[in-house]
Amino acid sequence: MYENIHNATSMNILRECFVDTLCSEDHERCVPSSYFDFGKIFILVLNKNNLPHTDAYNLIICDSTEDENQILGGLIFRSGFHSVHCHLFMSFLSFVVNKNTNLAQIVFWYRRLLQTIMFDKFLSEDDFNAVLQWDRITQANIFKDERGSYMLQLCNRVFISKLETDRMRKIVAEYGSSLLQWVPTGGFYRQTCVNSFLFAGCMLRKQWQNSP
Repeated sequence: MYENIHNATSMNILRECFVDTLCSEDHERCVPSSYFDFGKIFILVLNKNNLPHTDAYNLIICDSTEDENQILGGLIFRSGFHSVHCHLFMSFLSFVVNKNTNLAQIVFWYRRLLQTIMFDKFLSEDDFNAVLQWDRITQANIFKDERGSYMLQLCNRVFISKLETDRMRKIVAEYGSSLLQWVPTGGFYRQTCVNSFLFAGCMLRKQWQNSP
């Protein structure tokens, strides 16, 4: 099946067609879901390239001969895409979670970027809760990425917003309190969230102790 697709057209052309279709079509929302119908977008891509309607989602989205995946790294997880095109971003995640486990795991490999996005003020509370639920369904462990922890970065700051602390509480409630004692193996992390939080608070107190 996939061999025929490779013979028909290159993967780069398919991805370019997907991006063009995603950005140019007047998308219809799924019923009863409020998300866009990504299945329809893929069918449009296959039709434009005279390809059979096969389950080529994994192939188009995930295969890449380039240094950066054009659809994932170059579009879906590109800086600012989730805030400017939030509904497209959420629709895409919803599609891959409900399509198949392998596809979802490949997309959720971008855990480090997802961590940052989930603390972004442009991501609504409903969308945050949805991604946290998908994290559980796919067992992606977004907030236990050995390559790095955004929560640890937050705990090292002298100021954390109410939105950030509220979301941290939800994440810890989902993962368990052991998350606050976990340290990634990658990077230069040396302290847990608890130690980092206490140290940053101590620095804040010393800095402002003589201020009103």
